[in-house]
Amino acid sequence: MMRSSLFLFLLMPLCGLALLSPIHAEEWIRIHSESGDISALFPSDIKANPQTQTDKTLAGKVTSVFGEHRGDGILLAASAAHLPRVARASGEKAVLKASKKTFLTQAKGKEISFERIKVSGKNAMELRYKGDAYQGKGQPYQGRAVFLLLNNRVYIINSVISKANTENKAMEKKVFKSITL
Repeated sequence: MMRSSLFLFLLMPLCGLALLSPIHAEEWIRIHSESGDISALFPSDIKANPQTQTDKTLAGKVTSVFGEHRGDGILLAASAAHLPRVARASGEKAVLKASKKTFLTQAKGKEISFERIKVSGKNAMELRYKGDAYQGKGQPYQGRAVFLLLNNRVYIINSVISKANTENKAMEKKVFKSITL
C-alpha cells in the first residue's frame, strides 16, 4: 500500500479551495500520514500533486504537506503539520480552537457548529461551516472539517460542497467514515 504524507498547520493559508472535474468511485485509495498516525480513503488524484510549504509562525517554523481532490462541485482535502513544541504546549483545546479560527478566515466561511467528536476512540473536533461566495464566484457552499491533534501534528480532513448532489454527498461521507487512527 502506498504511503503519502499530508500535513497542514492552520496558521498558513489554505491552498487550492477550487473545483474541477469529477472522479469515479472505483479510483479511490487509502492515504496514510508519514508517521502512520492517520489514514483515510480519497480519490486517487489526491496523490498527484502533494504540496509542501514552510511557514514562520509565532510558535516557530512549521512545515506542511497537503493534498486535495477537486471535483464537479466538491473539494476533498487532507492536510496536517508538524507543530513546534511550544505550540503543542498550549494544549489540545487551544491549538484546535486557534486552528479553526484561522481555517474559517482562510476559507471565508461562517461557523455553523464546532463540536467534539470521537475518531477511532480519540478526541477530535468537527467544524461545520458555510459561505456565500465560493472563491468569490457567488456559489454558496457548505463545508465540513475534522481537526485532530495527534502527537506533534495537527491533521485536517476537509470537504467543501458547492453542488449538493447525491454523488458529492456520497463522496464526502465515504471520506469521513474511512478515517482511521
